[in-house]
Amino acid sequence: MRHRWLWLVGLLALALVGCEKPGKKAAPAGPPATAPTQTASSAVTTASATPAAPAEAEAEPVKAEVAAESGAEPRASLSGVLLNPADGVQILKPEGWTQIETPENGPLVRLRRTKGIDGLQVSVTLTAEPRSDLGEGAAIEPLAESYMTALGKQLEATGKVVSQRRTPLAGVAAVAVRIDFDHKGTPTRAKQWLMVHKGVLFTLTGVGPRDAFEKQVEPELNSIASTLVVP
Repeated sequence: MRHRWLWLVGLLALALVGCEKPGKKAAPAGPPATAPTQTASSAVTTASATPAAPAEAEAEPVKAEVAAESGAEPRASLSGVLLNPADGVQILKPEGWTQIETPENGPLVRLRRTKGIDGLQVSVTLTAEPRSDLGEGAAIEPLAESYMTALGKQLEATGKVVSQRRTPLAGVAAVAVRIDFDHKGTPTRAKQWLMVHKGVLFTLTGVGPRDAFEKQVEPELNSIASTLVVP
């Protein structure tokens, strides 16, 4: 089963393509898959799913260091438009964020915060992988554990899983993991939500500067995550 996580382990590298220093030439922004349907402010208030985090880990040693989190998480007040990157999928693109063009058969959507925080432009990437081996009611916890083990072995000394929590995403049970690592010499943190729905593994990954993550980056990621709708 480990081979199934190789693409997901590489997702962090993909997400980092959008997490660049402000002032660098950004990838061309792609238009929304459909016209905006409503403002983000209404989306944020109506979608009240609690955010989550993904993981990294080395088999036993790393798992022992991962803190289990609970309780409500902070959200920023955002407004913008709702994108429909695929049939039945909806997510907020806040004002001040740009939609980045993605390759065919790549992520469903990638967003980049135009204004940098602590020298990095925060990015969000949403992917969906059909999994024929997963049934309708597949539990996310065993999948998350398998993923964290694979990611820990891949990162080894270059990063670590900071925390994980069980939380709903798009109204479905999910696991959210925080991962710390360095990106081009800058302390960086990623937050990944893992969720299985109708045989599809959805992954939402946000990346930003570590020092400002908890107070500035994460509340915005949480608000974007709360607007996700899947078919």
